[in-house]
Amino acid sequence: MLVREFLQTMTNDKYSNAYGSGVLEIALGIINDDDKYKGMFDFSCWYRELLIKEGQKT
Repeated sequence: MLVREFLQTMTNDKYSNAYGSGVLEIALGIINDDDKYKGMFDFSCWYRELLIKEGQKT
């Protein structure tokens, strides 16, 4: 249900099967407290902040 809710918020309704699969995989990993997915999430957040600081993303 969480994944479906997230995907419904996407402004572009055309996302690939691979995208949806990735969302489901990381959601389950984070919910199940799997270190692999927690690390992927933490890195993604860190990288986004780095891009913002460098003016490459708003």
